[in-house]
Amino acid sequence: MGRYAAGFTVALLLWLNLASAPAPKPAKPLSLPPFADLSGKRHILVTDQKPSTTVFVFLATDCPVASRTAPGIARLAKRYAKRGVRFFAVYPNELESDDGVLRHARDRGLLTALPVVRDASGNLTRTLGAGFTPEAVLVSANGAVLYRGNVESLVVPLDASLSGKPVRVTKTGVAGCALRLAARVGPPSPAPRSLRRE
Repeated sequence: MGRYAAGFTVALLLWLNLASAPAPKPAKPLSLPPFADLSGKRHILVTDQKPSTTVFVFLATDCPVASRTAPGIARLAKRYAKRGVRFFAVYPNELESDDGVLRHARDRGLLTALPVVRDASGNLTRTLGAGFTPEAVLVSANGAVLYRGNVESLVVPLDASLSGKPVRVTKTGVAGCALRLAARVGPPSPAPRSLRRE
């Protein structure tokens, strides 16, 4: 009898411990600079007319992992657009050429699936805390970062966010290439430089 009582007590203590586990702390909203995509359209996160969940994916033309991941990002963007999620592909490396970014995005189906941003100053990338490619940053409708990490693990936190559930895993490692941003000189400029399609 004592053995059963001890087992019940242990099970009860485990359940109480799990039930009292603290929920993830809510993330603080970001203050992002306005930015423009390749078409010249300007975007202002949160203060847009219809705020929505947003995903930024950081890419580079010379990273093989990013190149392999790009077509899947385009498919994800199309799939989640039906649920009101905005995706942006961001190219922040300092030495990227404008033509190279356009060619890379076009050849991998990005231009027809989601807005593409050339963040030459690195301001947007620094604000979002990205350091690798391909890295995804999930931002809530009120501007808080919910997840930062590899693209393959993005769907779980994204679905949780859209369902109103807490995001349990907020950060993962990224297998890819380190970003090489332009040096910060003086006060940050108000917006990343954009490209326009010809």
